[in-house]
Amino acid sequence: MKTSESIAKLAEALAKAQGQMGAAIKGENNPFFKSKYSDLASVIDAIKVPLSENGLSFVQATDFDESSGVIVETRLMHSSGEWIESRIKMTPAKQDAQGIGSCVTYAKRYGLQALVGVPSDDDDGEGAAGRRESGGGGNGMGDVAIAGYMAEMDAAATVADLQAAFSAAYKAAESIKDKPLMASFIRAKDLRKKAIDLSLKTMPTYPQADFDKNLPAWLNLISTGKKTADQIIAMVGSKATLTEQQQITIRAVHQVEAPTGEMSEAERAEAVAREMKESQQ
Repeated sequence: MKTSESIAKLAEALAKAQGQMGAAIKGENNPFFKSKYSDLASVIDAIKVPLSENGLSFVQATDFDESSGVIVETRLMHSSGEWIESRIKMTPAKQDAQGIGSCVTYAKRYGLQALVGVPSDDDDGEGAAGRRESGGGGNGMGDVAIAGYMAEMDAAATVADLQAAFSAAYKAAESIKDKPLMASFIRAKDLRKKAIDLSLKTMPTYPQADFDKNLPAWLNLISTGKKTADQIIAMVGSKATLTEQQQITIRAVHQVEAPTGEMSEAERAEAVAREMKESQQ
């Protein structure tokens, strides 16, 4: 954790604010446990008034590291100029828009709760307390594993990805004969499939003309190591649906040797694009 040179005034204000804060209201359904958990909005609702009344505010920023991990930095600030800051890193189960978006939301929620010191009603303690037991008698799947399977399904961008994630989750639950968990995985899969179907209906296909226009710039980011193909696909896919061929074209850049020599970034990107098209013919 990083801090300003002094946090005396901030500490005093935070102590008062924490005394006014209640537990974050549980509002979102957890399809695995048929329970509730505190989402990011309910956490913010629980803290915004106590913070504001004591001269406190917060900001959160996101970034990516070289391994495509999501980093969320949370800074708590006092009107005196004092501040404290922490960061949390999480790795998306899938490097697509859904996976990265879910990961950012989780990281924001956990980072904010930890820095401000407000618990949720459940405080994610069910798993730590060993709540789950299998139908086979005592060798239940831990909540960390269950959360991993949940994240895989929640991050699935296509029905095919969802089916693959579901199959792995269902087989794991089946192997320990946990019928309630098997049923929970089925419910989670059905919910995610509805979301995927809805997104395909409401999100337009990325126009090919715009794709051809922007491709050189994207390829330049990939060939120079500034972005990965999956990060480009996630970024573009958050606004429109990329066709399968468009995704293949973006991912194929690593198969093409980037040109060297005296070239501008734009010229290098156009050269990569030309070489890719020639290699695909």
